[in-house]
Amino acid sequence: MEPGVKLIRPTSQHGSAEAVRAGSALGLLEKRRSQLVVPLFGLSFGLFLATLLVLSYWPALVSVQVAGSINVAYVLALLQFLTTFSIAILYSLVARQAIDPLVVQTLNEIQR
Repeated sequence: MEPGVKLIRPTSQHGSAEAVRAGSALGLLEKRRSQLVVPLFGLSFGLFLATLLVLSYWPALVSVQVAGSINVAYVLALLQFLTTFSIAILYSLVARQAIDPLVVQTLNEIQR
């Protein structure tokens, strides 16, 4: 454990875990996080499955030349990378604005 890091256990001094879980900040935190993570995961996983299906069942389609020696398969692979990095950047931006303040608020409630 790093120096200066203090574990806080739910005791009568800090309130029970159920009391914190029932608090409005934690409920809102869980709701906001799931509203962000579930659609982003669905988009990423859906694109991944679509890519697998296209590569598996339509080899003639993925071999179509787009530009020079670049074919549809290369475009789909590049799209996977772009989607992954775009989702990571989007999550970090939204988390910084909408989720991180609630984390601080929840931690403050726990430490009371």
